[in-house]
Amino acid sequence: MNTWAEKQRLRKEMLARRAELTARECHQAGEQICVQVLTLPAWQQAQSVGIYLALTGEVETEGLITSAWAQGKTVAAPVVKMGDHSMAFYAFDHFPASSG
Repeated sequence: MNTWAEKQRLRKEMLARRAELTARECHQAGEQICVQVLTLPAWQQAQSVGIYLALTGEVETEGLITSAWAQGKTVAAPVVKMGDHSMAFYAFDHFPASSG
């Protein structure tokens, strides 16, 4: 199997697994990851961090983001340009206001 086909197969499998997670499981996984990441020397030494903003069904990242801000770190999230699929990171210092 070629690399591209394997990547597509793996992506499809991971998306299916993620779709099976409950909101509670996503929250718990986010908390566990946060605890582990905060102890890493690389995290502790970093002045800036790149973190995705979790969408529905994704492991939550809010705890890491708020911890980063509390520690004075610059937080940046990836943004993909749809035309050429290039990615760039943009710093942000607050969560967008919810629309509800």
